[in-house]
Amino acid sequence: MMETKLPVVEVAVAWIKHGERVLTVYNASWGGFSFPMTKRREWVDSLTPTGVGKELWEDAAARAYAECLGRTCVPKFLLETKLVQRSDREGNYKHYHFQVFQVEINEEIPLPGTLAEWLELDDFNQRRPISPTTLALIDELRRGGVLPS
Repeated sequence: MMETKLPVVEVAVAWIKHGERVLTVYNASWGGFSFPMTKRREWVDSLTPTGVGKELWEDAAARAYAECLGRTCVPKFLLETKLVQRSDREGNYKHYHFQVFQVEINEEIPLPGTLAEWLELDDFNQRRPISPTTLALIDELRRGGVLPS
C-alpha cells in the first residue's frame, strides 16, 4: 500500500475573551463561525538552515486579532495541538498544527463590516453554523486543562 503524505498547515489562533464570552467571526469560505485564526506566513530565506523563514506564532495570532479588532495586542500562549482534519475550504485532509493564544479585552467592538458574535462556551454546542475546527479546538482546550470540562 502506498503511503500518502498529507500537507502540513501551521495555524495561529486568537482566543479573544471579554469576560466569559469569546469572539467568533464568520468565514464565508468555511460557511461558519470560527475563532480568528490565520496561517503562519513563510518566505524564502537563504540565511536559515532550511531555506525557509517563518513568522513568529505570536505575530500570526496578533495579526488574526488585528484583522477583527483593528488594534495591537499582547497574545498569551495557551495551547499547542496537532490534528488531522478535512479542510473546510478544499475538502481534502491535512495535518494542522495549531497554537492558541489568548487576548483579553474590555469591550466587544469588532471592526465595522466584521461579521462577529460573542459566545459563551455553552453556546458552541447549540449554535449553528460553527466551524468543526472551532469545536475541535474547544475540545483540545478542555483536554489540555485550559477550559473546564
